Amino acid sequence: MAFADVFESSLTAERSKELAQVLSAMEQQKYLRGSFRQVRTVKKINRDFVSTGSFVIADTLGILWNMEKPFQSLTAITRDKMLQKNASGAVSQMNMKDNAVFGQVSQTIQGIFSGNRKMLEERFQIFFEMGKDGLWTIGLVPKESVIKKQISSVVLSGHKWLEKVTLSDGDGNPILYEFSKVEGGISLTSEESALLR
Repeated sequence: MAFADVFESSLTAERSKELAQVLSAMEQQKYLRGSFRQVRTVKKINRDFVSTGSFVIADTLGILWNMEKPFQSLTAITRDKMLQKNASGAVSQMNMKDNAVFGQVSQTIQGIFSGNRKMLEERFQIFFEMGKDGLWTIGLVPKESVIKKQISSVVLSGHKWLEKVTLSDGDGNPILYEFSKVEGGISLTSEESALLR
């Protein structure tokens, strides 16, 4: 299925049932760990920026992005804050209560990656397609203008696990996340737990 095709697949009664099964499977995974490859495309300069690393998606706690290349950095996104730690160990933190727009966008991203059905239905127009090979694709278009300025659309796809996410920013620049070596049913390390508190 081509990237744009999912946005031609409105939710029918049958597709709604299939979508419910996919999101239920995503939500049931309390913790996921794996590797990621991120490709951020900036159309104005016709250039791709690639980074790789590892991630943890922790149900209601948040998301950890541990970028390893091209340089070390760590980002923790929770309901209350975003914490960033660079290669030299310097830490910066933004509290969601200090920036309502950022808080809303951050909670939306967390909901997307964890398959939070209630949040997705509240904040997005949802499109869905199930391929014959079991590959599912979800298309999301924000309903709220505050989110649309940051995220114009989202496409998620996978089989058992979430395998790819493409976020298009407010200027239409795509950010592709590809996931591999994904494990479910894991426990958080003490360091991961501390970062997500």
